[in-house]
Amino acid sequence: MDLISPNLKLPYLAPAQAQKHVTHNEALRQLDTIVQLSVLSISEDSPTEPQNGERYIVSAEPEGAFIGQDHNIAAFQDGVWAFLAPQIGWRAYVQDAAALYVFDGTAWQANSTGSSGTAESAAKFGINATADDTNRLLVKSAAVLLDNEGAGHQLKINKFAASDTASLLFQSGYAGHAEMGLTGGQDFHIKTSADGAAFRDSLIVNAQSGAVSTPFGLNPSIMTPPTSPCGGPNSFYGLPSASALMTGRSNLTLIKDRMIFTAIYVDRESVLEGGLVAQYSAASISGAVMRCGVYNLGTANGAAWDLGELVYDFGTVAADTAGHKEFTLGTGLTLSAGWYAFAVGVNSSGAAVRYVQSRQAGLGYVQPYSTGSSADIRFGGPTSYMLESNVNGEIENGLSQTWPANPVGIVATTNSYAYNIFIPKWAVWG
Repeated sequence: MDLISPNLKLPYLAPAQAQKHVTHNEALRQLDTIVQLSVLSISEDSPTEPQNGERYIVSAEPEGAFIGQDHNIAAFQDGVWAFLAPQIGWRAYVQDAAALYVFDGTAWQANSTGSSGTAESAAKFGINATADDTNRLLVKSAAVLLDNEGAGHQLKINKFAASDTASLLFQSGYAGHAEMGLTGGQDFHIKTSADGAAFRDSLIVNAQSGAVSTPFGLNPSIMTPPTSPCGGPNSFYGLPSASALMTGRSNLTLIKDRMIFTAIYVDRESVLEGGLVAQYSAASISGAVMRCGVYNLGTANGAAWDLGELVYDFGTVAADTAGHKEFTLGTGLTLSAGWYAFAVGVNSSGAAVRYVQSRQAGLGYVQPYSTGSSADIRFGGPTSYMLESNVNGEIENGLSQTWPANPVGIVATTNSYAYNIFIPKWAVWG
């Protein structure tokens, strides 16, 4: 039989042992040392005049009377120092630090601070909830108050590298829908998301200049209200001019095997879902097709413009039936701010489209026309151009990446009228 207890190492009384009180008193001394353990401090050396019953935790690098007793508990009993080796999980309240320490098998670690016992160092902490490795601090409550203590108060969110994120994310159903902070850079962003996956910047503040930019505008409601063409969609928008003067409406004949380009300025990053060609008359040959697409507008070339590279080919729709021709993109096309040229062409004669005349080039104006069965939608504003080359193959087989005959010339300049026959559909405003 072992004469020492396995955990606290207390001496047992042996059978027929003489002077049993000595062994018993030694066990009581050890219990008096470690039960409800509270030490004066964590010390490197013994104090000059220790008092009977005082206890200390020996530091990691002891000196003097404590040499060789690192991390042990030192108790001054009956005029001499007694040392006890702690076991994993032993706790001690250190009085001069007002902190609770726990022995982890190697060293004493601070576990709490102050008489309130609030956490100072913990791997995870949950209030009314269970924290995890990602959300190491988790609070489930109707509100959280971060109060001052007599002056100001700052909430600090720090990131490691400039390319990291330091932000506040606002969620609904645990999906993020609004975020503000430093998201991938040093500029301040406010962004929103409809689906919790794709975010768009509503406001950006430049870290160096302090300049504020709004990629999608300050007031989207200034966009032209949607119209309701007879039998057509109701969410097509133009980019309006508040001072645009609409001076007339008529039809524009689409010349066979020619391509007409409409210059449109996009004043902010936008998502294009498709477009509408307000057709007035059908092609004269059955099976004729109309093709649409969008190009970047090139640089000025004399009195006209060069055409830039192809951005997207919308494909074709039948051109042999009068009415509005709708081109729909399966996935929205994101266009950054800048000038573009929308292309429209047919491979047969006879087709014509509606247009509106305006004295304000550069921006557009949507104009409902007539009522009942004769109602249609007409669009005016940005100047239209026509490429003077035969493009029959381009219309039937797909738009070219570039055009061989540049520049493009203005379709009409009479009375400074501008023509537009393609009405974009912007998902941003839908």
